[in-house]
Amino acid sequence: GVDLIIDDTPEAVVISSFDPIRRETARLALMNLMLDGRIHPGRIEELYERAQVEVQRTVEESGERAAERAGIAGLPPRVIEAMGRLRFRASFAQNVLDHSVEVAQIAGMLAAELGLNVESAKRAGFLHDIGKGLPPEWEGPHALAGMEFLKQFEFKDLILNAVGADHREIEPATAEAEVVIVADSM
Repeated sequence: GVDLIIDDTPEAVVISSFDPIRRETARLALMNLMLDGRIHPGRIEELYERAQVEVQRTVEESGERAAERAGIAGLPPRVIEAMGRLRFRASFAQNVLDHSVEVAQIAGMLAAELGLNVESAKRAGFLHDIGKGLPPEWEGPHALAGMEFLKQFEFKDLILNAVGADHREIEPATAEAEVVIVADSM
């Protein structure tokens, strides 16, 4: 699912794909192939499968660590996985998973200062970009896709609205949603 571009640049291979998980899997498999030196179809498949397992483990661990850093507990495993996929995404030169942790922290501080629901603001801030970590079958703007994804897990309407209103695709219905928008812009 990726293109390997090998040109005249010495010791350089470009891995091209719109899917950051596929790029990382290919990078790991290619690195291990180069270290091993035995490049043949059977070995390629073996190291590719091993790279898939390693990337999946990294995704899950990254999501769990990020939730801990943000002070968010009790998220379903599929939500943790979607958040972990953000480790391999960047937006405006910032890692999206780190950005999500920062938005959660800022949203929590703002909510505390304003006397709002701190836990909900932090949770919504953490999850506001989850749509960027979803597979391609989740179409549409990432805020709305994230909101629809989270509906499967029975999140509170306050959280769902704050995620969906991230870029004002829907109207923010609560002060916590506005806090997440402000925290995201900071």
